[in-house]
Amino acid sequence: MKEVEMEKLVEKEKKTTDDNNGTVVVEKKEDTNKVIITSAAATPIIKSNTEMKEGGGIKASGEVEEPAEKNNKDTTTTTTTTTSNNTMKDTTTNKKKEDKNGTTLEEKTNTTHSNYDLVIREKYLCNGRPASLGPLPICKIDNNDRRHNKGKYKKKRPRDKRIPNSEKMCLSTLRGEECPKGDECTYSHDVEAYLKTRPPDLPITCPLADTTTSDTTIYCPSFRNTGFCRFGVTCRVGSCHITSKGENIINNKDNTNPPTVLNSIDHDMFKLLRKKQYNFKCPRNPGSKECKTNDKANEFYNFFNVIDYPSLKEKKKVDFENKIYVAPLTTVGNLPFRRIMKEYGADITCGEMAVVQHLLEGSKSEWSLLKRHSSEDVFGIQLTTGYHDHMARFCEVLTNENISMDFVDLNLGCPLDLICKRYQAGANLMLQQSENKLRQIVTGMINTLNCPITIKMRTGWDNNRPVAHSLIRSVTEKWNINHSVCSAIMVHGRSRLQRYSKTANWDYIYNDACTVQQQPSSAIPIIGNGDIYSYQDYKAQVENRINNDDKTTTTNNALSKTAMLGRGALIKPWLPQDIKEHRTNYDISSSERFDILQKFTCHGLEHWGSDTLGVNLTRRFMLEWLSFLHRYIPVGLLPEGAEPPKLNQRPPTFIEGRNELETLMLSPHSHDWIQLTEKLLGKVPDDFQFEPKHKATSYQNRATNNNNASRSNNDKQ
Repeated sequence: MKEVEMEKLVEKEKKTTDDNNGTVVVEKKEDTNKVIITSAAATPIIKSNTEMKEGGGIKASGEVEEPAEKNNKDTTTTTTTTTSNNTMKDTTTNKKKEDKNGTTLEEKTNTTHSNYDLVIREKYLCNGRPASLGPLPICKIDNNDRRHNKGKYKKKRPRDKRIPNSEKMCLSTLRGEECPKGDECTYSHDVEAYLKTRPPDLPITCPLADTTTSDTTIYCPSFRNTGFCRFGVTCRVGSCHITSKGENIINNKDNTNPPTVLNSIDHDMFKLLRKKQYNFKCPRNPGSKECKTNDKANEFYNFFNVIDYPSLKEKKKVDFENKIYVAPLTTVGNLPFRRIMKEYGADITCGEMAVVQHLLEGSKSEWSLLKRHSSEDVFGIQLTTGYHDHMARFCEVLTNENISMDFVDLNLGCPLDLICKRYQAGANLMLQQSENKLRQIVTGMINTLNCPITIKMRTGWDNNRPVAHSLIRSVTEKWNINHSVCSAIMVHGRSRLQRYSKTANWDYIYNDACTVQQQPSSAIPIIGNGDIYSYQDYKAQVENRINNDDKTTTTNNALSKTAMLGRGALIKPWLPQDIKEHRTNYDISSSERFDILQKFTCHGLEHWGSDTLGVNLTRRFMLEWLSFLHRYIPVGLLPEGAEPPKLNQRPPTFIEGRNELETLMLSPHSHDWIQLTEKLLGKVPDDFQFEPKHKATSYQNRATNNNNASRSNNDKQ
């Protein structure tokens, strides 16, 4: 064997041959400046220092590998093993590179598909943007707007142009009353002048109208339900209740229908909260010196640290077992969306997350998140805060004002920086050093509310230190909280830093979080959450685990059979029906999906209003929902016999549907989503812009690449 010494090299490669199976092994050792290269036939192979630097290596056959091109900046470390039957197995590590535009791409050296690639039939794949969608408009970005984005939490998003008060109609005039402000009112009172500039009615055909009566022509949802529209001549679908003279028809003399929306708060209560004149029993800071010197110091301490079970009012339990629970979804989980979910089989719904500090300040926009529709038979309110006195004071308001709710959910799992840091809430409370603060919050809620609570959390702050199981043990053992006051604990199988990337860790939920409770009789049910996108996902992660556990072991596992849906319900609103009916390959048509948007339009106009402002709000929230809906890939586009897609799988860049409507719904561009809303809510202004609030990085990159490629193709044509 020959030895060749080379300078300035720190690796040692040694190639030997196993006499038993003829395997060639490449070994590397560091911290040496000698390189010994020996072939399988003991023929020395000498490589120069330049060849080593340029990427040359040793092939499995013992030959010298050709050096890579100098322009290739990426290196791929490969360990190659050959056996006597000439089979080869490659294990490669993928590294990232950047193209000319700076887009991060992943170089794949193996031929197998990644777990995040969704395979589509070839006839539905395109080389560029589908021709039926037309070219994309060129959006000009004003660099001067960047100065508005300075600051840690500021985020400037496009908004509708503000309408001056002089162009709005006075509400008193719309009701046919005399304006109490008289000449001081800044709103318009001239009905005839408004009729001359009144925009035409929207081309809405409401699918909710009763086809068995003559009411099919009544498109205004408020007039259809109550016989009166409070928007009068400003209603954008008001031809059914506006006369040629601008008079508003009232047809609610015999109307005895109960209100469809609950939890509407009176204006006087808002004034008391804003002026800080609301009569609270709990002081602002029970731990202050003033409260410690007070005779009620012990009472406040016990209130936030000890649950007084004998004096508690009997709380109606909420049964989550074998139910479909739609999780709270910020922005997109609004009341019209929840009505859609109830129509498709959801059993339990919950309002959007509300920040307690804003609620105590009397913010109307925050209080609107607590509204409940009459069709929501089991409804919860989700709250978040980092202060026990804030939570106790607001729970007093909920009890005193008779807010309609079946449970209150404490959110400990919001990964947003705004929630975790500014309000000292969210995932911060999951840390072990915050257990005392969390105990005071939970105990104060239980001692104040007349309904049970639920707790939602993530596995922990990061993947390396999960704390959910220890927190559940503290809730049940140290804090003496049982099923009678806490209906369920929801565990999302991701950490705070993980946010929504990768896959949910159901093994941790089942093996760790669900096995720490020692008393089966009073155990709190644990509801798993994460990546439920089909009936097969629910069966694999929930049903099979519980069924196998019943047969193989006698240990107490508190995992509930509840199907908790999040993003899966946003992308597939019919998912509750799939789970209940055990549907595996339901191929919903584009026209059926468009009918869902029509129902959302009617629900939105009823909830946010049928005037111009209400139409704009309905359009904005529909576009937010479309930023999730477009991710659905119809079953007919998948290969025959393919398994249902996973939630984190990504489709190819360019896809063409089976018809123009399906192609439009598959587009990842907000410009095409706006076209969908125009079919329902009319044309948008020329300067209208939209940017989704919740943006997935992979889809954003996909849309950007799609945009650039489409424009380059158009330039070539």
